[in-house]
Amino acid sequence: MAALRDSQGKIVLIGSEAGIMHRPGNTYSVTKWALTAFAENTRLLVAADGVGVTMVAPGPVDTPFYAAREGGAPGGSILTADTVADAVVWALTQPAGVDVNTIVVRPSGRM
Repeated sequence: MAALRDSQGKIVLIGSEAGIMHRPGNTYSVTKWALTAFAENTRLLVAADGVGVTMVAPGPVDTPFYAAREGGAPGGSILTADTVADAVVWALTQPAGVDVNTIVVRPSGRM
């Protein structure tokens, strides 16, 4: 923690839109809601020390996650890992004094 404080560092957590949108009966969604709460709680604990906390919550991303899922990836557009990485870089490159708390990244047209 001292190094983060000294450097005015940033903590980035990768969540999911499933932790932002309600998805009844979905255990995966419950775990992502927990991560959303963890990110906000952490932000409240470290903000006074100048440490930033950003949670990036992507929609569906083209990863091996869907290879193991029955039915595969959802229909429609899907994000790339590079798109999610770009969101992280954007959050981390904001000017001093700017703390980006939550970024939700979805493919265009996703409801």
